[in-house]
Amino acid sequence: MQKDHQDDRLSELPDHILLKILDQCDVRDAVRTSILSRRWRQLPTTISRLVIDVNHFLPKSVFEPSRDEIVCTNAAVVEAIKSILSRRNSNPYSMTFYI
Repeated sequence: MQKDHQDDRLSELPDHILLKILDQCDVRDAVRTSILSRRWRQLPTTISRLVIDVNHFLPKSVFEPSRDEIVCTNAAVVEAIKSILSRRNSNPYSMTFYI
């Protein structure tokens, strides 16, 4: 069985279907998909509803973050915001931070 040239069936889907899938992901995972290919690079910036929640940037094992973790996590959220909003159209978005 030859596996060198298997089709990427997910990337064969039309953009509107891929966007529906990305709408179900948190922003961190949606942004990570942009490294898959050139076609996927702009998809996270066009999802219909963008929710940037600081909790999506914490390791899953952290229940009560330390002050240092809060600072690092907020910095990661700011970088995500800069990256996404610099290429984003006018679709609605919301954000949450630790204070």
